[in-house]
Amino acid sequence: MPADRKIPGSQAPAIRLNKWLADTGVCSRREADAWISAGRVRVNDGLPAALGDKIHPAVDRVFVDGALLATDAASAVARTYWAFHKPLGVVTTRRDERDRRTIYDCLPPECQDCDPAGRLDRQSSGLLILSNDGDFIYRLTHPRFHVEKQYRVTFDRAVPSDLAVLFRQGVPLAPEGRLARAERAERLGPDTLALTLVTGYNRQIRRMAQALGYNVAALKRVAVGPVKLGALATGDVRALSRQEVQRLQKAFQAVQKPSQA
Repeated sequence: MPADRKIPGSQAPAIRLNKWLADTGVCSRREADAWISAGRVRVNDGLPAALGDKIHPAVDRVFVDGALLATDAASAVARTYWAFHKPLGVVTTRRDERDRRTIYDCLPPECQDCDPAGRLDRQSSGLLILSNDGDFIYRLTHPRFHVEKQYRVTFDRAVPSDLAVLFRQGVPLAPEGRLARAERAERLGPDTLALTLVTGYNRQIRRMAQALGYNVAALKRVAVGPVKLGALATGDVRALSRQEVQRLQKAFQAVQKPSQA
């Protein structure tokens, strides 16, 4: 793609591709140069982009590892990313047919146009990531990207030391017909496990526990990828830092690379 390409009728100046990528927050300018040099960035339906290429954000489409990024500069600037400590007793949906309280009854106005990355059921609490960046949400939720979610799970009674092993080995779930398993499982106390998942079957931990003869008394998500719940109070929300967003973006790319080799 010529660096000085002209768009008929366009009044907006072209901008360097590496600068645009950095301005959207998906990476730093140095990382953008590395992505471009590695052939991971394409513009429209052309060949891999080259260092020094420019784009017209209003009309061009930019792909990183085959995934489309929004190329409207105003939309890119307006993207927002939030961490929310979901309370117990609210459902992860915008509208509920049973008129139950939803997360949007708890969220401040600046988060009302954002979607959650996955769900926590009504009886569960903890970290939800929200954003108005559809590609970001897709990558956080699609199992192909294997973003880890960490949970603290308390059971209705004391559990044996080998229960963590059973969670790691996996439990068949119907109707999916797949083996649901924890990537990591560690016993934290007589009735508590720390579980790390990369899949997101409906009510997966509760169903796995029931299949193993236990009921979940309390379930809290404490981390999504590199983002931790930390000391965020129940019902509170905070903006993700640019560094947190970039670390999540790097996690997406790190998982995607082997499949493209």
